Amino acid sequence: MAASLARYLVRHGHDARLFLPLYGKLDRAGQTFTPVSFLQDVPLSMGDRTFTYSVFAAPLPKSDVAVYFVACPALYGRNAIYANDGDEHVRFAFLTRAAIECCQRMGFAPHVVHANDWHTALAPLYLKTLYAWDRLFAATKTVLTLHNLAYQGAFPAVRVRDVGLAGRESLLHQDELRAGRFSFLTTGLL
Repeated sequence: MAASLARYLVRHGHDARLFLPLYGKLDRAGQTFTPVSFLQDVPLSMGDRTFTYSVFAAPLPKSDVAVYFVACPALYGRNAIYANDGDEHVRFAFLTRAAIECCQRMGFAPHVVHANDWHTALAPLYLKTLYAWDRLFAATKTVLTLHNLAYQGAFPAVRVRDVGLAGRESLLHQDELRAGRFSFLTTGLL
């Protein structure tokens, strides 16, 4: 879905950029991944931890769409796309923040940030809180698409700190927090 939408937007004159994790499981045969020179070994703090990522560009087949792969072996260098390692919340919150910070370093002010399902549903809240200071995003709007309500990116409420939202709990769904739950999708919808 994201690839088709990006192709359509670029064909109609828009600057659409995709940010994806560079999964260890990704088949790289026949693909050229070019390091983005100013996006190498970039530190990013998530809660109490700091991770380092690098970005590689590759063309989306049959298009002029720029695809940026966020490489963070500690989070994405696994044998499976989804893991039961207890840090799924960090993996996808990290991707979202890395994409926002890549836009900053590129000087790219997106008109719209498309949060594609629960995985990136924290983007609207991040833009209104952690990145509200940056005038680059002053006119940026957000849209959230849902693919399957059964998958909401629901985690124990204590994980709020891990994704950099400690102290901002008042902006989250209070009934869910009281029940000990924190949902990326509910947060994105709010």
